Amino acid sequence: ADTEFTNPLHLEQSRISEARVLVALDQPERAQEILSALLQPAERNAHNRHLVEILLVYGEALAKQERTDESEQMLTRAIKLASDAGFLRLFAEESPDLRALLLGLPALDEPGSWNASVRKMLLDQRQSGEGHSETKPGAISGERGRTTLNAETLPEPLSQRELEVLALIHAGHANKEIAAKMDVAPATVKAHIRNLYGKLGVGRRTEALARARELGLLQG
Repeated sequence: ADTEFTNPLHLEQSRISEARVLVALDQPERAQEILSALLQPAERNAHNRHLVEILLVYGEALAKQERTDESEQMLTRAIKLASDAGFLRLFAEESPDLRALLLGLPALDEPGSWNASVRKMLLDQRQSGEGHSETKPGAISGERGRTTLNAETLPEPLSQRELEVLALIHAGHANKEIAAKMDVAPATVKAHIRNLYGKLGVGRRTEALARARELGLLQG
């Protein structure tokens, strides 16, 4: 299995994904351990996209531990680095909690077209699917860091077929088995999974299941 990670970027991405899952499962301390080990190598090797992601998830993990000032410092670093590099879309892939934290950052209110674009994107996402759950940055860590999330939080709801695929993933089936059960081609299953991941803002099965549980789409 180690051959999958001969490229250090793949290993970094895998560890960042693992940290996201831990944050989603309310284990921010464990997520922080992973992220603190990734931070310096990513800085040293100028893996800037990963570095932004590490800082963002780290900021959310700190917020869930009610370490507000440290969280704001991490997120401000992420904003400044992303602004210099011109990264934009990766902010749309973060959790609603994290997007709410970003909207509360003074750094995002500074003038500039990049800041304005990010702020508009985050506000549009909130209004399209999250307007009912006004999440203030200071309030995120109440009730063990849980804001009230449900399937309506998704900017775009899952289709019936995507929900079916999600349930079969939850039951432990591989793509070929899912294709057989749904009587469709394996390529169709892959397309459903790709759409599912996009809507949930995740990159792999463990994250999809954690996010789906958080949204009340799965039990257990």
